[in-house]
Amino acid sequence: MKDFNKELSNLSKNLASVTVASVLRKHQVKDDKTKLNNLPEEQKEELRNIAKNLEDLVNQYSSGEDMEGSEEQVKQVLSEDSPLRMLLNKKKKERDS
Repeated sequence: MKDFNKELSNLSKNLASVTVASVLRKHQVKDDKTKLNNLPEEQKEELRNIAKNLEDLVNQYSSGEDMEGSEEQVKQVLSEDSPLRMLLNKKKKERDS
């Protein structure tokens, strides 16, 4: 089972990599590293946290952990904003101010 989860994890990372590369090519972004280097440290840390949270969620799902929960827990999780949504809301507020 662990080998299967490891293969799923590798497949997920490879698919994400291909998808990101495809999007960058589609929008003709060539120097994505320089743009990333120009981000403030706060934004870099937020992106790291988002990636970590997503990786944890994928690992929990693929290992079958935390699959059972009360209906209230499910509703609570669904009502909370995701880290990505919080980042987008923050950017929107900064842009509007």
